[in-house]
Formats: sequence, structure tokens, C-alpha cells
Amino acid sequence: MQIAKNQGSGYWEISGALDIESAGALKAALHDCFLEAGEVVISLAGVDNCDANGLQMMIAGQHTAEAMGRGYRITQPSDAVSSVARTLGLLRDGSVFDQRTRVPEGGEE
Repeated sequence: MQIAKNQGSGYWEISGALDIESAGALKAALHDCFLEAGEVVISLAGVDNCDANGLQMMIAGQHTAEAMGRGYRITQPSDAVSSVARTLGLLRDGSVFDQRTRVPEGGEE
């Protein structure tokens, strides 16, 4: 898993594997980002491998954000991420992902 962070904006692009092996590093990185940014926006467009553990960590980030009074959006899920979400039934009654398909450069809206 690689994380490209736009310094100061809370906008991230995650690529590579989002799985059990990367879950611990992702959890620590999210916590640090929540300390620095009022809102975290994460693009998953570059994720080429995803399992339930990786997706669970992304969803758990919502609870952490709420507890810390921060905003949190998951955007642009790759086919790998969408497939796992669909298998887990997370897309049945609406998406766990932000419906905006494009986040402007720098994460600003």
C-alpha cells in the first residue's frame, strides 16, 4: 500500500494493496491525519487489491473521525474495492463511498 498525501489538505490517494497486511499501517496513518486535518478525503482509485480487512479499516476510519470531530470521505473506489464492498453487502442500500466522482486538485471543493 502506498499513500500519497497532499500536505495540509487531508486529501490522500491510496494505491496498491488495501488488505490485512496494510491495515495496521493504515490505522496509524489515519489517526495521525485526523490530528492534523479537519477533514480527510481518501481516493481509492489506485487500489488494485483489496480484502475485507482493508475495507473494514477504511470504514472504521469513519467512527474514529466522528469520535475526533473530523470529516471523513472515501471517494473513487477502484473495481477491486467496489467488488469487496458489493460482496460484503455494503452497496445494497446505498454506498459507503462519497458519490462525487472527482475531487479537484489539492482536495479542495
